[in-house]
Amino acid sequence: MVKMVTCIKRKPGMSIEAFQEYWRTKHADIVLNLPGMRKYVQSHTLLSAYRKGEPVHDGIAEIWFDDTRP
Repeated sequence: MVKMVTCIKRKPGMSIEAFQEYWRTKHADIVLNLPGMRKYVQSHTLLSAYRKGEPVHDGIAEIWFDDTRP
């Protein structure tokens, strides 16, 4: 089993709401069809974190695969 963890940052100028909507829907549909993918978890930065300024990332993606072979 292989686990990949990636910190995600939205494109400059993209709103937080638009990013979260895109990531939850269109991007998730792509990831869920990857061959050998076992599990996919999105951890979105809480909206309350943005009150303190711009966070380093807008979320974390975790993807588990059976192995490293395509």
